[in-house]
Amino acid sequence: MPYAWILRSEIVSVLKNKPRIFTKGLLNFLLKLIFPKYEHEGFLALSPVNVLSFELMKIQCANPWMPDVMADRIILESKAMLDSYISDGVSSKKCIILGSGSQDILYANRTSELNSETVLAFIPPDQTSHQIKGFEFENYWDMIEFYVDSILSVFGKDTVFSIHPRMKFMISQLQKTFTDINIYLGDACELIPSTKLCIGSMSGILRYVLSGGKPLLYYDMFNYKIFEFSASESVLVASSKREFIQYLIKMKTDNNFIQDLLIKSKRDAMYWGNIDGGSVGRIEKFLVTNYLTKSISQV
Repeated sequence: MPYAWILRSEIVSVLKNKPRIFTKGLLNFLLKLIFPKYEHEGFLALSPVNVLSFELMKIQCANPWMPDVMADRIILESKAMLDSYISDGVSSKKCIILGSGSQDILYANRTSELNSETVLAFIPPDQTSHQIKGFEFENYWDMIEFYVDSILSVFGKDTVFSIHPRMKFMISQLQKTFTDINIYLGDACELIPSTKLCIGSMSGILRYVLSGGKPLLYYDMFNYKIFEFSASESVLVASSKREFIQYLIKMKTDNNFIQDLLIKSKRDAMYWGNIDGGSVGRIEKFLVTNYLTKSISQV
């Protein structure tokens, strides 16, 4: 069912701090040669003990990075998600594009009354335990201070922040540090339809920004280099503090630049979703037709 979007590249980025799965050691190197399906970009999907256990016990998995053996069918929400899964080795025969409940929320709020100049910025979760070389900050809070302050300095009161569910304990600290900050506590999908542009990093909500036809500034502050959105022309990717500030200023001051992004974002939207309000209905019909009726008949 569509909710999280699993990416092999994201799994690799998290594993890079775990030496036990490097393929440089003798045992790991031999496992890479004998069982090449476990290796990707110089890493094993599992520890050597698990690889040997799986193979000796004949627990088969064609693609240990993106295992699809547990599912009869995989419901996806967009062509973008399908292309991503196929490129990571998931069987296309198991996938079906039906949409998602979040896309129906986008549809339901397409005429909401937010000011058209509103900038929606997403505060990402703390990923510093998985950080890799190139992280430009002392710690997570240092990063958040830079991120929020930079956005407010450029867009000011036009900015609405949506905080990741895991980080809501920080709300009072944010409000104390940034007295004028506007934090929305509801579902961010309710805000996307009437925002002018969005800013964020490392959050599944960003794909709904694109399916909603909004330009996105993607800030890779954790230096993961996971740019699943970069194929879309309406996405700007900032890989450093300097680039991030430059893009913020350009998005604020260059009207022709923004208008061009808005045109591109409308064109990209269909690749990222079908905002027709019928996703939940399609999912329900699929489940009832293919699974519930079969279960009843077996009883």
